[in-house]
Amino acid sequence: MATSRAQRATAAAIAVAATATAVVPAGANEQSKGDGGPAPDPVRVPDSTADPIVAPLHGGHQVEIDLPGAVRAASRQDALGTHPAKGRVPAQAGHQATVFDNPTNDSDLIVQPSDTDLRILIRADGPQAPDQYRFDFDLPDGYWLEFDGDTGGAAVLTDGGYEGMAFIVATIAAPWAVDATNEPVHTYFTVEDSSLVQHLDHRGAAYPVIADPQYTWGIITGTAYFNRQETKDMRSQAGVIAAAAGICAFYGVGTAGAACALAAGAAILWQVQASNAWSDNRCLKIKIPTMEPGTYPWGERVCTDCPK
Repeated sequence: MATSRAQRATAAAIAVAATATAVVPAGANEQSKGDGGPAPDPVRVPDSTADPIVAPLHGGHQVEIDLPGAVRAASRQDALGTHPAKGRVPAQAGHQATVFDNPTNDSDLIVQPSDTDLRILIRADGPQAPDQYRFDFDLPDGYWLEFDGDTGGAAVLTDGGYEGMAFIVATIAAPWAVDATNEPVHTYFTVEDSSLVQHLDHRGAAYPVIADPQYTWGIITGTAYFNRQETKDMRSQAGVIAAAAGICAFYGVGTAGAACALAAGAAILWQVQASNAWSDNRCLKIKIPTMEPGTYPWGERVCTDCPK
């Protein structure tokens, strides 16, 4: 059930008091537990692409990622071999790389997990390799996959139970690809419902071609997005307090830290940005953990209600 504005406003004093002395250590890279859920399970890599990879999400949830193709793992090793462009690509410490070799179509997949991210290297070994690789995301209710037009990557978002908000809980970095001579190869993402599709224009390149979608989870950093109604309300101090309570409750003190205890100046900045966003027919967004306000265009994320 979505949390009402009144409930968030009531919780604001508690949230601010609880975080007033919290400090996020410089350079901290621990996985946050977010809303107090259990620490995420390690990534589970299957023996065959007929089964999904299982990776963590915020609050103890998990996502299943279906791999393209239908082949068994050829090997599990401590390094990904050599490549003229990238040299030796080591597996993450304590985590093996799993190679899925598909000789029928000149392509391999190499899955390399760590504690906070998951790399899936695509290796196109010849012109018969596919030019599209589809990764299906089986997400829990209330979560969705979305293309990020700003970066060329993608993100997993949730409303966190707060009406009018959207929180990024995992990201897929913009893809890259190079051929055997270190020349860049054109590659890009599209999102089709809950599927991430990597397009790889490799024909005519020097083989092998290596491409790398990288999935990262965790609430170490993130962005909270607000819809038009929330943006309108946050032109007032009461609206800012209510929104801050929602952000702090969702991300938790381990991530947002002392920034949850909004100083007067920060509150004014939020109000100014909210006013500007409303006037420009845009919506407000807040960067975590810096709490820096910004705006984003109508029609993106949750900026689709209550037009000017």
